[in-house]
Amino acid sequence: YNSERNVLWINNLDRPNFLEIAVEGVRSNRSGLGARLWVYQAGHPNDPAHLVAYRQLPNTPFGANLANQLVFHVGVADTARYDLRLQFYHGRTKILRNVAPGSFLQIRETGALLAAFYRLPGVLLRFFAWRENQVYILLTLFMGIVLFYAIRLGMRHFGWKNTGSLITALYMFAVYWILLLATMGSANGFYKYLLPSGAVILHLSFILGYSFFSLHQRAGRKNAQQLEEELLKHLLVFNHGEAGSKNLVSLQLLLNNPPDSEEKFAEYQRLIRRRFQIFKEYNIPVLKRIQLLLQELDGDGVYARELEEKLTFLHNGCCDRLGRMRDEINQLYTLIRRLKEEYFQKFSCDPEEVVLQLVGLLPRELKVSIYKNYQGRQRAFIKREDLYFVLDNLLQNARKAVESVPGGYIRITLIKQTPGVAIRVHNNGPGIPPEKAARLFSEETGGKKGRGMGLAYSKIILEKYQGKIRLEPPENGETVFSIELRELT
Repeated sequence: YNSERNVLWINNLDRPNFLEIAVEGVRSNRSGLGARLWVYQAGHPNDPAHLVAYRQLPNTPFGANLANQLVFHVGVADTARYDLRLQFYHGRTKILRNVAPGSFLQIRETGALLAAFYRLPGVLLRFFAWRENQVYILLTLFMGIVLFYAIRLGMRHFGWKNTGSLITALYMFAVYWILLLATMGSANGFYKYLLPSGAVILHLSFILGYSFFSLHQRAGRKNAQQLEEELLKHLLVFNHGEAGSKNLVSLQLLLNNPPDSEEKFAEYQRLIRRRFQIFKEYNIPVLKRIQLLLQELDGDGVYARELEEKLTFLHNGCCDRLGRMRDEINQLYTLIRRLKEEYFQKFSCDPEEVVLQLVGLLPRELKVSIYKNYQGRQRAFIKREDLYFVLDNLLQNARKAVESVPGGYIRITLIKQTPGVAIRVHNNGPGIPPEKAARLFSEETGGKKGRGMGLAYSKIILEKYQGKIRLEPPENGETVFSIELRELT
């Protein structure tokens, strides 16, 4: 073999007078080195008297010009069958029976699952020993930590829901792995390692920034709405018939009608001082709060500046300057009237428009009629969306009540009355039991899945606008709910 000549052996007889067995070791070694093979005549395994051949890997010499496979090659008669006993170096034995000559066999020391288990430590060792894999593992752990804390921040402070958080996490991981696989073959370390993680961090920064911006916008809108509702509550103190309005009007009338003789002037001043003291004690704190709310809503707006000027004069004592006091009180009355006109319009709607919109959403086969006792339009003191909720709740309850009643109907009446508008919703359903009617507007009446809470919440909404809701006594077998709304005054 050292003469630099190659020898090729060819079996040109084309006869199946051989057995060829390839082995794959697991516990012993991958190539099956050290494995031993016994070939017996069929039916006589482990019987030395019928032993045909014995081999052990490797069974051929090796050298520079040899490239033999590590397989068992046994020459046998092609007219018989054989039993094989194969013993791996680690001791595991395999028996194959009635093997035909000319067979090519592949024998594994263990099954695929057990082989994977035995090979796993070596695979992991080789995987973790590779420097490139170490960098990828550290980057992936870093991205997982960043993503975890980003999702946690979004859920705790920005109101992210579970579904949205899961979608965000899956999207970030998809972006990371797509970029990781796309840049894995790059020779540039920046593209290979930093681009995937940098892209995810930029994505997360954008999503968190957008969430922060949206949260502050929503908070600003909510805060403005809360301020307007508080302003409305304080302006209602000066609504027609309320104590604040009475105090202001009585002081205004007193200042605008001085006595016509000097003898009555001392008593007149005493009356003014007493009336102003009541006004200062009960109403000026409310006006001061209105002025602060106006500043928060409109900054240094016209209303806030005018009200601040008048409150400064009234607070510092003005009973010795009746002429200036009269002008300031008259201007204050006009200012409050303008404020009520502007802000009350934001909290008003036409009840008829809301009724028509809701009726249009009911099933066409449902018999619904609408009546009103006044001409034209009438604005009521309640926000459109709040009245929509209250009426929709009543109409849906009425629809459910008449669904199973032959000839069931709903009738809605709008009635102009002092000091506003009443809306009545009639239905000829089975009615409401007395024991349930007594606590109908209580929060405890919420039934399955929260049903029934709508009436309790409707009562809270209407009370905010000085309105009312109640269940009327049965009329001609009808169930009647009545809503009373105030008009703008």
